[in-house]
Amino acid sequence: MKISARHILGLVLATLAGFGAYALKMPLPWMMGPMLVMAALSIARAPIAGPGRIRPFVIPILGVMMGSRVTVEMFGQIGDWAPAGIGDWALAVIGLVPVLIVSAWIGYVIYRKTLKMDPVTAFFSAMPGGLNEMFVLGAAAGGDDRQIALAHATRIMMTVSLIALLFGAIYGVSTSNSGGSNWVALDVPSVLDYALLAACAVLGRTVARLLHLPAPDLMGPMVLSGAAHMIGWVQVPPPTVLVNGAQIIMGATIGARFLGLPARAVLRAMVPSAIVAMIMIGTTYLFALGLTQITDIPPPQAFLGYAAGGVTEMSLLALAMDEEVAYVSTLHILRIVLIIAVAQPIFLGLRRYLVRA
Repeated sequence: MKISARHILGLVLATLAGFGAYALKMPLPWMMGPMLVMAALSIARAPIAGPGRIRPFVIPILGVMMGSRVTVEMFGQIGDWAPAGIGDWALAVIGLVPVLIVSAWIGYVIYRKTLKMDPVTAFFSAMPGGLNEMFVLGAAAGGDDRQIALAHATRIMMTVSLIALLFGAIYGVSTSNSGGSNWVALDVPSVLDYALLAACAVLGRTVARLLHLPAPDLMGPMVLSGAAHMIGWVQVPPPTVLVNGAQIIMGATIGARFLGLPARAVLRAMVPSAIVAMIMIGTTYLFALGLTQITDIPPPQAFLGYAAGGVTEMSLLALAMDEEVAYVSTLHILRIVLIIAVAQPIFLGLRRYLVRA
C-alpha cells in the first residue's frame, strides 16, 4: 500500500479537523470534522488524498467497540420482552420496504428532472444502498459511475450531518457519548485485554469474509467482540485513541469521495443530491414515527434504523446517541442486502418504462 505526501497531508489535516470539531463541541466530532473539512478541500482541489485504503483496516476497530456494549444484563432484558420484541422486529422489517420504495422513486424523479441523468445513472443514484455496491452495479448496467458515486457520497455526508445536528432538536438526544469523546483513554486495558480485542478484530473480519457475510469488516468483529464481552473474557472497549482515530479515517474517507471531480460539477450535483437526502430523512422520520405508534421501539432507534446512511456511519450515530447498535446495524445490513438483491432485476423489468419517463 503506497503512501504519498498527499495521503500524509490529508490525514494530518483530517486529524486537526477532528481536534477542532471536538474543541467546538460539534456532535460526533471525530467523524464530522474530518468529513466536512476533507469535502471542502476536495472541492477546492487541494493537494491531498483520502485515507480510503486504510478504511477496511479501521472498521474492525469500530466493530469491536460496538460489540463491547453487549452484556449478560442486556440479554436478560431481551428475554423479558422477547415475544413483543419479535413482533416489533417483524413490523420494522416490513416497514423497511415502503421506506426504500418511496425514497428511491422520489430520488429517481429528482435526478432525472434536475440533473437530466440518463435512466441507468438516475436509477442507481437514487437506490438507497451502499455506495460501493451501487457504484459497481450501476457501472455494470452502463451508468455514469462518477455521477453515481457523487450522488451517494453526498447522500451519506448529508444524512450523517443532518441527523447529527437535528437529532437533538427532534428527540432531545445528544451525540456527546460518541464512543470516545476524549482523545486520551480513561480505561487502560491489560496486555491480555489488548490481545483479546485484537483477536476479535482480526479473526472476526477474516471469518466474516470467508463466510461472505454482508459488511464483514464491521459485523464479524462486532459479533465476536459481543460474544467475548458477554462471556466475560474481556470487559473493556478498545482504547479511545484507536476509536477516535478510526472515526477520523471514516470521516476523511467520506469527504475525499469528491477528489478529482470538477468543482462546478460537484456543486451543481450537490444541490439536488442534498434535496434528495433531506427528502429521504423526512420520509424516514415519517415512517419511523408510524413504527413507534404500533411498536415499543424507541423513536430515536426507529429513526436511525431507517435512515439512509452507511451501515458503519449509522451504527456510529447509534453508539454516540446511546441507542441499540445491534438493532440499527442489522436493519441497515438488511437494507443493503435487499437493495443489492432486487436493484438489478427491478431495473431490468422497468428499463423500457424508465427510458420513456
